[in-house]
Amino acid sequence: MKLKNQLVVLAFFCFALTNLMSQSYIASPISKYKLELDKKFKKYEVYELNIENMFASLKTRGIRTEVNLVAGSHNWNLELFENDIFSKNYVRSIGDNNGVHRSNVRPIQSYVGNISGLRGGNVIFSISKDVLIASIEYNGTIYYIENLKGLVEDATSNEIIIYQASDVIENKDVLCGFEATKQISVKTMEPNSDRGHCLIVEVALACDYSVYLVRGHGSDAWASGILALVAGNFDDEFGHRVEMDVAGTFVALSQIADPWYFSTTINEHLSQHVLWGNGGGYGVGYDVATAWTRKYTGGVVGLAYLGVVCTSNRYNVCSDFSGIDNINRQLQAHELGHNFNAIHDNGGSYIMAPVVNGSSTWSLLSIGAINSHMLSRGCLGSCGNVEPPEAAFSATPISGCVP
Repeated sequence: MKLKNQLVVLAFFCFALTNLMSQSYIASPISKYKLELDKKFKKYEVYELNIENMFASLKTRGIRTEVNLVAGSHNWNLELFENDIFSKNYVRSIGDNNGVHRSNVRPIQSYVGNISGLRGGNVIFSISKDVLIASIEYNGTIYYIENLKGLVEDATSNEIIIYQASDVIENKDVLCGFEATKQISVKTMEPNSDRGHCLIVEVALACDYSVYLVRGHGSDAWASGILALVAGNFDDEFGHRVEMDVAGTFVALSQIADPWYFSTTINEHLSQHVLWGNGGGYGVGYDVATAWTRKYTGGVVGLAYLGVVCTSNRYNVCSDFSGIDNINRQLQAHELGHNFNAIHDNGGSYIMAPVVNGSSTWSLLSIGAINSHMLSRGCLGSCGNVEPPEAAFSATPISGCVP
C-alpha cells in the first residue's frame, strides 16, 4: 500500500513535528434493525457516530494522527498514517441525465496504521463525510466497522455496525465465477523481473444505478474504501509488494446514465463492462477494472475474465448482494485473483474458493498463479524499493462465485 514520500521522511526523522495529540470519538449505542441484522450476523453491535465531524477533524490533523475510538466495550487507540490510494492521474466520473461530469476530486481519505498496545494489530481506515469503512485487528480478532446504509433500508449515514469477521453468517446460495479467455495479443508485455520489489496495479471502479440507489452520493467513496480493504490482501502476500491504486471511478446517478441498465444477467453485465470500458467509459487508463452492482443476489454474484491484466478483457463484475463490506472485500479480491490468472481452489477456506466465504487467505496454488501473472505484466508500474514504516474474456463461461 502506498504511503506518501513525506510520510517516510516524517516517520524516521521528523516524527516530533506532527500533531500527536489523540482525538476521542465516542459512538453511542442504538437498538435498531435487529430483525434484518440477525439474518446476516451471529453477533454484532450498532452505534451512532458523527462521521462528518470525524472526517472534518481528521482532515486538519496531518499525515499522522492518533484517534481514540470508543464504542461500547471497545476503546481503541489508533495510530493512523495517511495512505493515498488514488493514482496521480485519477479521474472521478459522475453520470447523470445531462452526461458525464469529470473531475479529480478524491471521494474518500484512507489511512493505514495500528492499535497501540501489546494486543494491537493492523488497521485499515477509510472515511468521507458520509462513509466509514475500517478493519481493526485487536487481540488476534478482526473487527469491521461500516455504515448500516448498505445493510438496512432507511439507515442514516451516521449509523454504523461493528462485527467480528467470524460472525458473518455464510450464504451458501451464491457463487463466484470466471470465464476462460481466448489468446489475446498484447503489445510489449515485458516481464516484471527487473522492476523492483513493489508493483502498482491501477484499478478502475464503477457503480451502476442499483448501487447508487442504496449507497447514494457516497457510492464511489464506498467502492474506493472496499478496494483499500482488498489492498490489504495483496500488499505483502506475493513475490512483489503490491500497491492497489484507484485509477478512476464512475457512478451512474440515473437510469439513462447507467451503461448496465439493460443488463439482466451477470454475463451480460461483464460483456457490457468490456464494451463500455474499452470505449473510454472511465476517461482514464487502468490495468484492471471492477463494475459494482446490486442486481444479482443469488447464484453467480461475481464474474471475471481469467489471466487478463492489462489486456482488452481486463474486467470483472461484483454484486453487493450482502451489503457486508467484509464479504465485498473477499468477493473483489477473488475476482481480481481471476484477472491475475488464479483459478478456483478445490477446497479449504481460501479467497479463491468458489463460494463467498469472507476469507483473507490465499492458497499456495493461488499465490503461485498470481506471482507468475504479475511477473509477466510489464505494464504494471513500479513503486520503488523503499519499504514503508511498519505499522505494529470473447469467452466461454466455465464456472461461477456464489454466496
